Amino acid sequence: MSVPVRVLLVDDRASVAGLLADVLGRGGFAASIDRVASREAFVRALAGRAADVVLSNLSAPGLDALDALALLKDADPDLPFLVVSDRLDEDAALRALRAGARDCVSHASVSRLVPVLERALGETRVRRERRQAQRALSESELRLRDLAEACPDAVLLADGTGALLFANRAAEALFGHPVAALIGRPAANLLPGLGASAPAPAGRRTAGEARLASGGTLAVEISTGEIARDGKCLSVVFVRPAGSTAGDGVRASSEELFRRAALMAADLVQECDRAAGTITWHGDVDRVLGFAPGEFPRTVEAWEKVIHPEDRGRVGASSARHFQTGEPFFEEYRVQTRDGRTVYWHHSASLLPAGGGRPAWSIGTVADVSGRRQIEEALQVSERRYRALFERNLAGVYRSTMEGRILDCNESFARIFGYGSREEVLRQAAWDLYVRPEDRKAALAKLVERQNLTNYELCLRRKDGSTVWVLQNENLSEGPDGLLSVIEGTIIDISERKRAEEQVKHLAFHDPLTNLPNRLLFNDRLTLAVAQAHRHNQRLAVLFLDLDRFKIINDSLGHSVGDELLRQLAERIQEHVREGDTVARLGGDEFTLLVPGINADEDAAKIARKICDAIHDPFWIDGRELFVTTSVGVSVYPADGHDAETLVRNADSAMYRAKEQGRDNYQLYTPAMNARAVERLSLESRLRQAVAHDELELHFQPFIDLKTAELLGAEALLRWRHPELGLIPPGEFIPIAELSGLIVPIGEWVLRTACAEARKWHEKGFTDLTVSVNLSSRQFQHTDLVTQVTHALDETGLEPNKLDLEITESNAMQNAEHSINTLWGLKKQGVRISMDDFGTGYSSLNYLKRFPIDRIKLDQSFVRDLPSDKDDAAIAMAVIAMGRSLELEVIAEGVETEEQLAFLKGHQCDQLQGFLLSKPLAPRDFDRFLDESRDPESARDRARFARAH
Repeated sequence: MSVPVRVLLVDDRASVAGLLADVLGRGGFAASIDRVASREAFVRALAGRAADVVLSNLSAPGLDALDALALLKDADPDLPFLVVSDRLDEDAALRALRAGARDCVSHASVSRLVPVLERALGETRVRRERRQAQRALSESELRLRDLAEACPDAVLLADGTGALLFANRAAEALFGHPVAALIGRPAANLLPGLGASAPAPAGRRTAGEARLASGGTLAVEISTGEIARDGKCLSVVFVRPAGSTAGDGVRASSEELFRRAALMAADLVQECDRAAGTITWHGDVDRVLGFAPGEFPRTVEAWEKVIHPEDRGRVGASSARHFQTGEPFFEEYRVQTRDGRTVYWHHSASLLPAGGGRPAWSIGTVADVSGRRQIEEALQVSERRYRALFERNLAGVYRSTMEGRILDCNESFARIFGYGSREEVLRQAAWDLYVRPEDRKAALAKLVERQNLTNYELCLRRKDGSTVWVLQNENLSEGPDGLLSVIEGTIIDISERKRAEEQVKHLAFHDPLTNLPNRLLFNDRLTLAVAQAHRHNQRLAVLFLDLDRFKIINDSLGHSVGDELLRQLAERIQEHVREGDTVARLGGDEFTLLVPGINADEDAAKIARKICDAIHDPFWIDGRELFVTTSVGVSVYPADGHDAETLVRNADSAMYRAKEQGRDNYQLYTPAMNARAVERLSLESRLRQAVAHDELELHFQPFIDLKTAELLGAEALLRWRHPELGLIPPGEFIPIAELSGLIVPIGEWVLRTACAEARKWHEKGFTDLTVSVNLSSRQFQHTDLVTQVTHALDETGLEPNKLDLEITESNAMQNAEHSINTLWGLKKQGVRISMDDFGTGYSSLNYLKRFPIDRIKLDQSFVRDLPSDKDDAAIAMAVIAMGRSLELEVIAEGVETEEQLAFLKGHQCDQLQGFLLSKPLAPRDFDRFLDESRDPESARDRARFARAH
């Protein structure tokens, strides 16, 4: 069920009212919000409409929070005032708290508003109830004092121990002591006849002796009675000099004295004659019980009937005991009025002797304590609500003194600090919970200055010595001494949040895979190192590392293997650098190394060489032995740059130079590298657009059967026709495509285009021709290569056995097991497989016989010097012989002379390709070549390739 709350909102924005209503509604409040935006409207609202709380923006055009607080102090200082603002810094919040705001809540943490409001409303309710109770008590005390001062007899009021609490001026005149000197003294010191511990029993009138300040004594008459004050039974004593006129006799004098005593603290006086069953009421009992004047019967029976049925038995038994034993009657009970109201009466009475000493006559006082009971019940409800909030709160709640004594805490507080119970915590001192004593001193200083601490983060100590981060909110409240000496607060364990923040901070500056510094942190450290090197006239080196052919490992073995390789690589590099050096991962397989304090460029070169050598050692991952190499570029401050960005860029340029020099080496930066890098970047940028702009084209170089001179097919060779630079040789742009990864989409285009051209040849009647397509290293290692080939064949309609895929020996052997699986996957599609550049790599004959290849190509580097070079001749003959023994076709590429042709023909080479037959031809020229091949003259010309030499 929602709790209704009336909110007076000081804000010029209507949207804020909706926001706060929604927040309070979700927190269990049914808020009715009255919004004002000016000083005049705020004053009218305070005067004309009741509110439970004021919520104010910190600064509004018509009225800011500080002005509103000043107006509220004059109108209703008890009304809680909370600042709720979207612009709230520590200084502004401090000013508002000092001006009287109960708390400050920012829009960013508006969810705090609900518990803050609950606390503020609870404190206000308790404060008002206490003030009401104190006001009622003060009024009662004033009435008691006025009546007592009007009495001509000396009046003394004593507690249960006989100590005097009050004395009137008549007592001062009688005993000769100032009133101030009488308070706190035992009544027996003034009236020895009363006894050492307490006055005489109520209702008894005795003769006695008073001790005077002069040292003498005085014969006096003493009458006693009892009255109730704050739930306690107090004794009232009336004293007059012996022999004074007593009016209508002893009984009348006693009655008058008791009436005076009763009237000091009572609303009604009841005189009861139990034997006669009658009651005499002094005071307007008819009005109190809701009857017409004189209508309420003055009988014991009528009195008992108005007592609440649930209390009637208890009160009747107490009254009977009062008359039977003479003990005082002291009860608090409920009375039902004629109009249906229920009021609480506090009733106390004493017996007076009747004739023959038989107790039969009782006189007592009746006080309406309904207001006090309501206050007490409200306080009990408030206390229960407070204790429930205190005990069940998930946050740690506590009260302590300024000196560090913990007065109270809940179980959550004990649990946060690792204690088994709140009782165990109460045996500790607050100082024990602090890691450093100065932390508590600093917190106390701020609390004393502001009287309030909000969202104060602090690292404290648990029972076992470990630390815990908490979010602390504290207020100073009044202690028993009436001073602001008690600390009331809450704490929330934010250790997980702090750990998360530290983790986020760590991740912002570190690579999550290797835990090395990332680019941001490396640049920060490099910038600082450059500044220090400049200040101390020192050198430093920047090394840029890039793994060679890392993508092949990633694509063939999977990213999990690649990630583990990078982790092990990071550890290995760190093992070979100094403690003050910084190793960072920029991303992918790129690493940088900051080496401050070198003496010469040679020092940087030695470090680069040491790292290259260290990476040569094998890496063991998932039972596999992997070998990798790295290319390293080196730049040195100040020769190669005066800022972090330039040094990294130049080291990167040097790394690319190392790649161009065959990888697995390091290069020191030279200025010429920048020009080369700019050229390379420009070429790479334009290459990215070449496919879309139709700048790439395929040329076809035919190959024939040496035995029959029959045209077997053609190899597709990639060319780039640049709009400004013209035809760019493959040797210039293919390496760039490889490094940048562009070779993969380009390779797919080559595959589809070559298949489409071959399909055109077949449609012209050349159905036996095969097209050969070179697969790049990255393309061959791609996981979906088989799918790409299948799609290209399906799209173009080319028969699979008319496609010949050429892979280099080096690529095939890079990951032999993966190559075997890929080649067999292609073979199942029906395509032919050729091994290109055979003899230049490091193939194992064991693997070679497991590869499902159809043809090996004798590299042109061995053909170029045939037959004059004996070594080349020996290699060529060995390759041809091996191909024949393995039942593989052998094609020689790069054949340009008749002598080369004669040698190859004489040693039974199967096929031939080269300028001697034809240079690579554009598609149109190749179509013409095909058409001419049907001419008898062309056939006779080719026949020379088949003739024996």
